[in-house]
Amino acid sequence: MQTETTLRQQIAELQDQLDSRSKALTQAEAQIRLLEARQVCLRQQNGAEKFPELCVLSHVVNRTPASIIVTDAEGEIQYVNPYFTKLTGYTLSESLGNTPRMLKSGLNPPHVYADLWATITSGQQWEGELHNCKKDGSLYWEYARIAPVQDDSGGNITHFIAVKEDITAFKQNERHLRESEAFVHATLNALSAQIAILDAEGTIIAVNTAWHAVTDNTQAVPAKTDVGVNYLDVLRGVDPLSEDAVTAQTIMRGMNAVITGERDSFSLEYPCRNGQETRWYIVRVTHFRTGEDNAIRVVVAHEDITERVMAEKMLADSNKRLEATVKTRTKQLQRVNRRLNNVSTPILLVNAEGQIDTTNPAFDRRMGYESQALLGHSLWDIFDDDSQPALMKLWRTVHTSEIPRSPIEACLTTKDGATFEAEVSLSLLPENAGHVVCTLYDISHLKEVERLKDQFISVASHDLRTPVSAILLSASTIQHYYDRLSDERKREKVAQISEQAERLKELMTAILDVSRFDARHGRRGDTIFDTGQVLEIVANELKEQAALKGQQIEVEINGGGTHIIGEKSDITRVWQNLLSNAIKYTGTNGQIKVKLFGANETANPHHSPELGDFAAHLPDDIQSGQYMIGVISDTGHGIPEEDLPHLFTRFYRGWAAESDIKGTGLGLALTRDLLQLYEGDIAVSSKEANGATFCFWLPAHTAESET
Repeated sequence: MQTETTLRQQIAELQDQLDSRSKALTQAEAQIRLLEARQVCLRQQNGAEKFPELCVLSHVVNRTPASIIVTDAEGEIQYVNPYFTKLTGYTLSESLGNTPRMLKSGLNPPHVYADLWATITSGQQWEGELHNCKKDGSLYWEYARIAPVQDDSGGNITHFIAVKEDITAFKQNERHLRESEAFVHATLNALSAQIAILDAEGTIIAVNTAWHAVTDNTQAVPAKTDVGVNYLDVLRGVDPLSEDAVTAQTIMRGMNAVITGERDSFSLEYPCRNGQETRWYIVRVTHFRTGEDNAIRVVVAHEDITERVMAEKMLADSNKRLEATVKTRTKQLQRVNRRLNNVSTPILLVNAEGQIDTTNPAFDRRMGYESQALLGHSLWDIFDDDSQPALMKLWRTVHTSEIPRSPIEACLTTKDGATFEAEVSLSLLPENAGHVVCTLYDISHLKEVERLKDQFISVASHDLRTPVSAILLSASTIQHYYDRLSDERKREKVAQISEQAERLKELMTAILDVSRFDARHGRRGDTIFDTGQVLEIVANELKEQAALKGQQIEVEINGGGTHIIGEKSDITRVWQNLLSNAIKYTGTNGQIKVKLFGANETANPHHSPELGDFAAHLPDDIQSGQYMIGVISDTGHGIPEEDLPHLFTRFYRGWAAESDIKGTGLGLALTRDLLQLYEGDIAVSSKEANGATFCFWLPAHTAESET
């Protein structure tokens, strides 16, 4: 009875000890101690009597979710619980007589087994992780606690008991966690951005590899800003007199705003000087909360954006240059368009498919169409059938050969069905996707010139022969009858000779002027001169001639902008022809008015001249400030309406050919040729017996025209 009481007391004491240590021991440790208690109890009763407490303990061992193995002192298995079988696949019968080495996977280092055996054979408990192999060959992890069981004397080890917990899932999670952490660290370290993670106080708790580049290569963040350093304190410590003080203070305020929740994020681009080099960085500050304690964490990332900033600067500079180029090119195009619109030569732009893209006003006028009415039409539509083969050959040559192709003569059909002959030239614009400029030189006048040439030969032979004959006759009379002629008759004959010689000189001068102009082939000089001064000189020279007929010449020059680049003799000839014609065709006591309006004046809508009669002839941008305008009006005979269309044709004199007024029919033609050479033109308005008004315009040389 005393033995029973003693056993019960021992069991109770052990149970109390287990209860008091349950919070510190794992379930497996408690089970080990219970098994030890069971052994003690069994030894005390010599295995004879079983107690209810032992039944409870046996029930726990059989149902515990941990593997329990009991071996003898030599390591031979004497007992395994059902969970062991469930986990490893080895039954009790398969395990008895075997050793735990049947679970060996070969993955545990040898020193683990050596340490295990040395520990438990010395009477101590061993615990650790083992990577073992199941019966089916699959691997698993377990956490083992192995303790020796000694006899009553306490000196001999009789058994070993092992309690093993399956930690395979834990190890897998641990591996996944390590892999995930390694992936995160590798990712952060692979980033070029320099990243630090701070706690809510601003203390750095983690950095990536690139973070150290901030402290090494910049002055905004002092060196040794590493884990454990309070980043906010670092920013506060920046010298307030340094060039980085403003940047540091701005970053600190932004970080505080993110930490306190005032802002979700903050970013700032800032420069840092490193020696002679200035680099640009961007700092980004964001936050997150941890899953366990919901603690705030702040992510600070510095990234070198020097290349981007430099690229943006280069792009901005490039854009400025591009804008300047576009502006310059736009002015050039505007100037080209003005010239294209104002030139008297018909021009059209044709795309690579042969469709008309644009036409200039001269083309529209010559063909009789509204502005741009032929857009989209085929180039071949405006030529007659006989011209098609030559035009097609010229088109192919322009696109396939670098050698310039000579122009061809072709016949075009206007809107009203009329035809005219033109010299057609094509030139490729490779920078404009194969577009072709088609220039039409109306050679109808050349045919007329051929006719006029015959007429000139006839006229010249007559006009030359007439004064020569008169000179010869008067000279012969003086020579043969000198002694018989009175002094008055002699003077008459000399005067006739002088008059006919002057007429002959005028004719020869006109012919030479025209010949010289044709020989220039469109070339003009490069001298800057004032057309207003030329006008004053010419007018003064002709005032005496006008005074002989009782005429008055009034000259009025308005505004600046009357300079051009060229040969002064060209503009002198223009003024001389217009003024001498006005004197010649104006009767006694008539008036001649000459007005010159500079480019500055024509641009002013309040001061520009009234030119209603010439509106259809003037350039569309006449008030752009690019043109000067000259107006010459007289009170002479006027010009019949039927003569107006031919007035600027060489050798054409109209009604004057039948009058006593001498002339060559070349002055006005040469005047128009000279004005067109300078990209200007001339028009006339007149009614018979009411005088005539000539109006010409010229592009002025201005500061804008140089750009």
